Amino acid sequence: MAALLRSRSGAAMAAMVAGSSSEPALAKALGERWVAPRMRWGVEQMGRAQVAGEAPAILDIPAALAALYSPLYARLSFGLDALREGEVEAHAAIVSRGISGPLEAR
Repeated sequence: MAALLRSRSGAAMAAMVAGSSSEPALAKALGERWVAPRMRWGVEQMGRAQVAGEAPAILDIPAALAALYSPLYARLSFGLDALREGEVEAHAAIVSRGISGPLEAR
C-alpha cells in the first residue's frame, strides 16, 4: 500500500486524499470506491486468521485495520509524503505486536 502511494499513481491518490477534506463528494467517492472495498478485504483476511488461530479470537478487526491503515491516509490528508519502506516496516511491526499481544475482554 505504501509503495503504491509513493508511485506515480500514488501521487494522484495522495492529491485526492488531501483534497477530500474540503470536497465532500470526493471524500464519499474515495470512501465508497477505494477504502470500503479494501476494508472488506481486510476484514475477510483477518477473519480467516482468527479462524486459523493466527489472530486472537477477541481481536476487534475493524480497530486493528484502522490502526494499520489510518496512519498511511493521515499523512496524505495533511499533505505529507507517504511512508518510506523502513517506516512502513516499523509501523507494521508495532501494529502487529499490538494485534498479536494479550488482549483482555472489556
